Amino acid sequence: MLNPERILQAAFGFRASRVLLSALELGLFTELGKGPRSAAQLCRALGLSGRTASQWLDVLVSHGFLERDGAGDGAIYLNTREASHFLDRNSAAYLGKALEGVGSEVYAGWEALIRALRTGDDNAFTSPEGRGRAKRG
Repeated sequence: MLNPERILQAAFGFRASRVLLSALELGLFTELGKGPRSAAQLCRALGLSGRTASQWLDVLVSHGFLERDGAGDGAIYLNTREASHFLDRNSAAYLGKALEGVGSEVYAGWEALIRALRTGDDNAFTSPEGRGRAKRG
């Protein structure tokens, strides 16, 4: 029986990646390492817009990167055990150093892929692995 799961995961996988990398870049997991916080507290600490931040936090919850206790304005957010262990900059097991450049560098290179494919301009596309310019051929 045919199953579209692999196709759907590939098509929508960037969302989980992007939301995770944005949280890392903003220091969310490190801030929550200090203790549970409301969306308003996180906005003040991280310099975020309230409405957008609440939606973003809930997406992080849906992907299993955060936990939420309560709902609405009274909701409190906290790191999952994995996030505390691997994504808090104060943890000895912090993986963020390996991931920090991914959001800005790799995504920028991939955004130029369509243009490179249409124009043949191999200078428009930098490989996501950081091995230099992609080659035509």
